[in-house]
Amino acid sequence: MAIAGFYQNVPEGFYQTHLFADSLACAFNKKGSLAKLNRLSIDHYFAAKHALITLQGDFQEQQKPSKGPKQRKRNITYGSYSFTSLASILQQSDLLLTAPKLLLEEYEKHFPIHICPYPLES
Repeated sequence: MAIAGFYQNVPEGFYQTHLFADSLACAFNKKGSLAKLNRLSIDHYFAAKHALITLQGDFQEQQKPSKGPKQRKRNITYGSYSFTSLASILQQSDLLLTAPKLLLEEYEKHFPIHICPYPLES
């Protein structure tokens, strides 16, 4: 059995069903410098220091340039393989995390973080 959102083509013979849909969102420390913003603009997004969750372990390859005339990349300063450790890191830092909204909502139940919309089109 495989539960993941990154399989493009499921091998023949595997049963496949849609479980749920999710979208990207951003999260940061409620007491950090980002909390002073009224909303997270694209400029704020690229000016921030980012945390990244990666299963592959290649933190630089995970940076996707933005669409549009300005090709900008995130400033990834912290990376983790762990989905659980980043909630604790967020509450102690000024890092911005872009992740699935459902995951961030679980973080928010237990840690003082704020969730806001992802400012880029996916």
